[in-house]
Amino acid sequence: MRDYWQVWPKALDDELCDKIVKHGLQYEPQTAGIGFGDDHREDLEYRSSKIRWINNYEYFINALILYFATEANRSALDMDIYNYVTEMQFTEYNSEYRGKYNKHHDVQFLSNDGERKLSVVIQLSHPYDYEGGKFEFSSIPNPSEEQFSGRGSVLVFPSIFEHSVSEVTSGTRYSLVSWIRGPKLR
Repeated sequence: MRDYWQVWPKALDDELCDKIVKHGLQYEPQTAGIGFGDDHREDLEYRSSKIRWINNYEYFINALILYFATEANRSALDMDIYNYVTEMQFTEYNSEYRGKYNKHHDVQFLSNDGERKLSVVIQLSHPYDYEGGKFEFSSIPNPSEEQFSGRGSVLVFPSIFEHSVSEVTSGTRYSLVSWIRGPKLR
């Protein structure tokens, strides 16, 4: 039987998380939107966060994401995927602007690069750096707080599963999100 997701609690140490955060903050921030292509728009009631698109050729980050995605896929998820990372999104949820992302899925159909099959989320903040900001699935079991709230924890799941990030009520939560694509669904 397949698992819903795979998680590695505190898989990355503080030094590596600091390096990723420092690197991510070098990029120009954008207000996050919802939708794709012609349907892309800002909706701050639905999604309120700052994002930065990290250069896909940052090998030290790209290799980490690919390692966890392929390991999760091999051991539990069994998706038809490509063996490369196409996007890396450094995300900031801040209490100053009520950072959140309501229920959504990450599937992007009709892309020339194939469809998003696996989502990878790396928790980059300590749980005591912020309040709220809880990652939750809508219709499948969630990882426990011990499994995914710790800094450096990595979660990999099929992109089609609906999920959300609750409002950050104090402090700032940083995460790195990426997707592994695969051939179009039939």
